[in-house]
Parts: sequence; structure tokens; C-alpha cells
Amino acid sequence: MTKAPSGHNGISYRHVDSITVDDHPPYVSPQEINPKANTQWVLTDLINMAQFLEPYVSGDGDKYKPPVIKKLTDHLNERVVLGGFKKSAGVKQKLTDVLAIYKGVNYLKTRSGGTWDDDFGANVITQTEDEVWASLV
Repeated sequence: MTKAPSGHNGISYRHVDSITVDDHPPYVSPQEINPKANTQWVLTDLINMAQFLEPYVSGDGDKYKPPVIKKLTDHLNERVVLGGFKKSAGVKQKLTDVLAIYKGVNYLKTRSGGTWDDDFGANVITQTEDEVWASLV
């Protein structure tokens, strides 16, 4: 397990080699979680978040009412892989961070004139592409 370096605005999660989109390691029993343990985000948390929120997506896709955030927090806390319990404020902030990344990628894919590949990201190869990418971020 390695800690991912913080990205833009401190956006990061912990990478665990054994976790993929298709499966997850065993969840930690809530009774075994130390209430003082720090929250850790792993890919499984982000997948669980997206799957849980799908039926709650509003017209603009980025506003969720407090009861939905509370239910999401409870849902994630029933599925802890690493670390401690998540708090509603932290879940709301992580959702804001993820949506900011999504909006940036969506802009690149649809309106910027730049390219985005779901496998290779911005796929910056040439010096000119590097300069253009640097000006966008």
C-alpha cells in the first residue's frame, strides 16, 4: 500500500494494489474499527460513493441534500476497508473534490479543444502539448 501524493487542492486517496473496480477486499467490521482512527479513502470508497449516489443524481448532477449525504456516510461506514469512520462533512468535501475532477475532465473531453483519453488521461507527448496542458491546469 502506498500513499498517493496530494493532488490539486489536496485531492488524494490511498492506492491499495489488491483493490480493483471489479472487486474489493473484505470490509472491516464496525466493531473492529477504532473510533479514533483517521479516515482513509481508497478506490473502493469512490466506487461505493458513485454507485450509491446514482439514483439521487439531480438535473445538474452536483447537488445533494443533507439527508442524502448522511445516508451516503452511513453507507460508506458500513463498508470500511482501511482507516476509521467517515464524517458527513468529510464525505461532502470528498464528493465536491471528485465532482471538480469530473467537471475538469468533462470540459477537456467536450469543450476545450484538447484531448482526453480514459486510459491515458491527457496523453501529453510533445513539448507543445505539455505547454498547453500546463496553461489549462
